[in-house]
Amino acid sequence: MPAFRSTAFLLSSQSRDNRQKSDAVNLNRQIDAVMRNLNKVLVDYSEKDRKKITRKAAQKVAVAARRNPGFKDSKKPHTRNKGKIIINPGNLRRSLKVLSLRKSSDAYVGPQFANKNAGEYGGVGQPVDGYYAAMLFGSSAAFKGRVLDPALSRGRPAALKILIKETEKAIAARGLRAGFKTR
Repeated sequence: MPAFRSTAFLLSSQSRDNRQKSDAVNLNRQIDAVMRNLNKVLVDYSEKDRKKITRKAAQKVAVAARRNPGFKDSKKPHTRNKGKIIINPGNLRRSLKVLSLRKSSDAYVGPQFANKNAGEYGGVGQPVDGYYAAMLFGSSAAFKGRVLDPALSRGRPAALKILIKETEKAIAARGLRAGFKTR
């Protein structure tokens, strides 16, 4: 017995196929729009928030480096430039900070060099100058190995927590601004 299909059945079947195609086209358009907005959110995050977040996380590593630097403070002040500049005990330890580099969106921890001339460095409330860090240990690689690497291993768990938390916050904030609903 031949299969009988009415024209109404065929029309309804064709219209259903057309509806499915138009729904698929609309869904693809919506997905494309969401992906464009999501790409904007990620671009905004990477350019605007990365430096702030990495600086906040690197602060934990800098604190770990200052607390236990791997060297002892000297007992007496030192001088340079024939006694014109006094370097107080603890100058190198106090100079271990998060360094801001204008052209980089990452944060670095290391000794800060003086950016202004002063007669005395390293005391409480005074500017610091860690220019001699590499000389003290023989090379910058030795300084990194003896001071910065142990500080990184001590400060890593706290820094990772901050990175994750602040990244989630930044992405959620950018997403809200772009029209995404988060939690």
